[in-house]
Amino acid sequence: MTAPEIKAELDLDRRDKAEIADLLARAFAGAFAAEFPGGYYHRHPHHMRILARRDGRIVGHMALTLRGIGIDGIHHPFVGIADVAVAPEAQGRGIGRGLTAAARDWMAGTGFDLALLFGTSGLYRHAGFCPVTNPIIWDKPPPDGRHDLMARWRGGRIWDQRAEIRYFGDMF
Repeated sequence: MTAPEIKAELDLDRRDKAEIADLLARAFAGAFAAEFPGGYYHRHPHHMRILARRDGRIVGHMALTLRGIGIDGIHHPFVGIADVAVAPEAQGRGIGRGLTAAARDWMAGTGFDLALLFGTSGLYRHAGFCPVTNPIIWDKPPPDGRHDLMARWRGGRIWDQRAEIRYFGDMF
């Protein structure tokens, strides 16, 4: 297993895209066709990808999207973490933790202090993410009104569950 690599969306080649699409199809089997119309992304292409490879093949994937959110009337840039997947045959080997650590290191080097994701996995809680229970003003509310938004500030800052949240744009 090689260390996870960080690759800009525009640097993905056809093989990368095909391998990501295959991995996401296996990881999200039931919802894949409806949820991943682009084949290798959900709703919109992302900005960056973190890829874990074994024997040259992608076995772990995390997408990073650069966005903004309003917290108590102040705009904060954030990194959206999406489409996290580990190949079934590679699970239980720390690949998900490695992807998360690579994202944290990348954020530290770029100055982004906030990461958000939609998910419920215990992996995210172990990585320091907490559920966002604040009332949220949505530009585009989730279709069913529900969400599993989780947040993590870099540097140990605690998410303020009382803050007014303005979520700009689509869920990612």
